[in-house]
Amino acid sequence: MNPVSKQQQARWKRNAIWLLGLCVLTGFHFWLPPLNSGISSDSYSASATGKRAFFEIAKQRFAGRQVLRNRQPLVQFVEEHRYSDDILCLLGPSRSPTQREMDALYDWLRDGGSLIWALPMNARKDFEFEGVTAEPRDSIPFFDKDASTAESTLLESGKINWSTNVDFQTSRGETLVEQDGKPQALRLTESMFVIVASDYVFSNKAMFHGDNSVLAFRLLEATRGSGRIFFDESLNSSGTPKAVGLLTEPFLWPVTVQLMLLILLYAWRDSRRFGPALPPNMAEHQNIVAHTNTLGTLYFRTRNGKIPLKSYLAQFKTELRISQNKNLERVLTPIAIRMNVDVERLIRIIKHAEKVVEQARVDRGMAVRIIRRLALIREAAKQRTPTKSNLGDSDDE
Repeated sequence: MNPVSKQQQARWKRNAIWLLGLCVLTGFHFWLPPLNSGISSDSYSASATGKRAFFEIAKQRFAGRQVLRNRQPLVQFVEEHRYSDDILCLLGPSRSPTQREMDALYDWLRDGGSLIWALPMNARKDFEFEGVTAEPRDSIPFFDKDASTAESTLLESGKINWSTNVDFQTSRGETLVEQDGKPQALRLTESMFVIVASDYVFSNKAMFHGDNSVLAFRLLEATRGSGRIFFDESLNSSGTPKAVGLLTEPFLWPVTVQLMLLILLYAWRDSRRFGPALPPNMAEHQNIVAHTNTLGTLYFRTRNGKIPLKSYLAQFKTELRISQNKNLERVLTPIAIRMNVDVERLIRIIKHAEKVVEQARVDRGMAVRIIRRLALIREAAKQRTPTKSNLGDSDDE
C-alpha cells in the first residue's frame, strides 16, 4: 500500500475546512445568531446611551420571569401576544411608531397588556398618546452634560439624575417623576401604561449615577404587569436606512444564507483542480518577417494601398532627410549619378508618389509599383557604387 503523500494530506485538510464551512452555513438555516440592530441606544449596545445594562440586570432581578427581546414587526407581535399580562418596553426607539403601530399599541393596552414607553432624550416633536401630550423644550440637552435632579414619588429619598427635552401636559394619570414642577413620568392606572419623557434614566451610563437604577426598575414595576417582559427592538432595527444590514433581518435571513452558500461553493470550485494539470501556455516568439507578412496581408484585404504607401513615403523622406522638398534636388543628385538616370526623373517619381497619396483610394497595383521605385532609390542611397536603375519606362503610371 502506497503511503499518503504530504500533498494529499494538505489537500484533505483543505477539503475538511471547506466542508466545515459548508456545514456551519447550512446550520444558519435553523439557528439565527443574535444580531445587533446597529443602533447605539438599543438593548444590545454597551455604549453610554445603550440599554444593555438595564436589560441584563432585569434578567437577574426578575429571575422567575422571562426577559426577552422582540425583533418581530410590532403589529405582528401584538397579534401573537394579545390577551396577556406581559410588559412591552419601548425605551427610546429610534423611530416613532406609524399609525398602524399606534393602533396596535392601543389594542395591546385595551386587551390587558402593560406598556412602558420612554421617549428619546433628544425628541423634538409634539407627541400625543392616551391623552398625554408632550411639548419640546427650547434647549436640547447633550446626554448627561445638562442632567439635573428630579423628584419621584417612587423613592422616599435619593439622588436622581434626569435629562430630558420635553414636558408633559395632561390632567390624567398619576405623576411618578417631576422636574421643575412639570411631569416627567406618568402612570395611567386604568390602562397599566407608564410613559416617561426621556430614556436617559434607562441608559448604561445613567444606571451608575445615584439612584437612577432603582428608579428605572420602579418605573418598570409601576406598569403592574406580572407576565413576561419584552424589550422591543423592531422600531430600532427599522429606524435607520440599511443597505447591507437589511439582509440580516429575520424575514430575509434564509435568502442571505443561500447567497453565502452559493459564494462558498463557487470559491470551493475555483480553488480545486479538476483533471490533469494543463501544460504551460508558452507564447511563440514571432520574428519581424512574420509580423510584416501579417500586416501586408491585412493591407491587401482592404483593397486600398493608400495607408502602406503613405507610411512608406514618410519613412523614405525621413531616411533621405528630405524636408518640404527644399533640398530635394541636392539630396537626389548623387543618387541619380549612381543609378545613371536624370535627377529630374527621381524628382518626378517622388512628386508622383506625393500626388497619389492625397487621393482617397489608391489601387493596390499602383501602390506596389510606386513603393518598388522608392525602394530602388532608397537602396541606391545606401550604396557607394553605380547601380542599374530598374525604374521602369514611365514615372506616372
